Amino acid sequence: IIGGLATSMAARVLSTPLIVYYFGTLSRVAPISTLLVLGAVAALFLLTPLYLLTLAVWAPLASLVGALMWVPATWMWGCIKLLGSIPFASLALGEFYAALWLCGSGALALMWMTSRQKRRLLLPVVGACVVMLAATYTLSLLDRDRAALTVTAVDVGQGQAILAQSNGQTLLIDCGSLNADAAARTLSSLGLQKTARLDAVLLTHGDADHTNGLVEVAQTIDIGQVLVPVGDPAASEVAGQTGDEVLTVDSNRQLSLGEAQVYVFAPVGAGNRNDAGLAVLLTCKGFSLLITGDMSTAIERVLAGLYDLPHLSVLMVGHHGSKHSTGDYLLTECQPEAALISVGRNSFGHPGSETLQRLRDCGADIYRTDELGNLTIRVA
Repeated sequence: IIGGLATSMAARVLSTPLIVYYFGTLSRVAPISTLLVLGAVAALFLLTPLYLLTLAVWAPLASLVGALMWVPATWMWGCIKLLGSIPFASLALGEFYAALWLCGSGALALMWMTSRQKRRLLLPVVGACVVMLAATYTLSLLDRDRAALTVTAVDVGQGQAILAQSNGQTLLIDCGSLNADAAARTLSSLGLQKTARLDAVLLTHGDADHTNGLVEVAQTIDIGQVLVPVGDPAASEVAGQTGDEVLTVDSNRQLSLGEAQVYVFAPVGAGNRNDAGLAVLLTCKGFSLLITGDMSTAIERVLAGLYDLPHLSVLMVGHHGSKHSTGDYLLTECQPEAALISVGRNSFGHPGSETLQRLRDCGADIYRTDELGNLTIRVA
């Protein structure tokens, strides 16, 4: 037990910088969870080859071994859920503060490892790392609370999920992916932001890469209402499975989200779901963000012609950067300063080289989830 625990703790020490850097979280219950599930992990490692062997020989016997495996697997999952539900089981650090803490604690660790007085310096170094962690965590919380609006394009791979928060209110726009667990990644982002409720969810259209994670999210967190475009049975079906209030958008709506305003544009196109979807404009203190779902360039032109769209701080690039979206007309009308692309590994050629060139030509800075992970904007 001691040997296994020591190995696990050593792995934890080495993996902690990567976890903090990429996920911005530091678990405070990891040592306890390691101790609790160590025996279960060993049992599963021993039973798995036995299961495969018996499966090749006699299936009924394999079922018995599988039933034995269910016991440690259930124990592991129960421990994970229980420990994960403890308040402040993990500390969430903003990207800057996570990097700051890692640099500081790494420098102290290096100093300790090269020192000839390791035993005398151990407690002061550990204490300094804990104090720096507390300080950076507090600063991260204060930084988050100061923001009038926070928008996060969650890295859900080839799909889209966008979180907007202001003054304790949260809006989720889409939640789906073709090659990743959109629900888990969205819930992880909500957990980092200490969000316990979604005041509203908006589905731009009913394609799976925009909707297939929503039902699982609804099973975990309370949702006030779900807005879907009129004439989109797929979006309505998914929204109906959440068990929450469903509102069909057949005319423009304006929602308040804390200090921000959310303008929901009713469908301006027809035919396929992409062109008959909703568009969303978020504004707050001079900041503006436009989300067009998977609209084609032709429908973007209609949208920009019907409404007096502002010059944009940020454009959520349409259809994951498809060459058939984010056309010159929309870019000329809105002149976005920055462009976010929610995209993952795919066979569609997203983002298209033509789209990227159009964005460069209009002077927009380009940020991609497949290269940078979650993309977060804070409006002071």
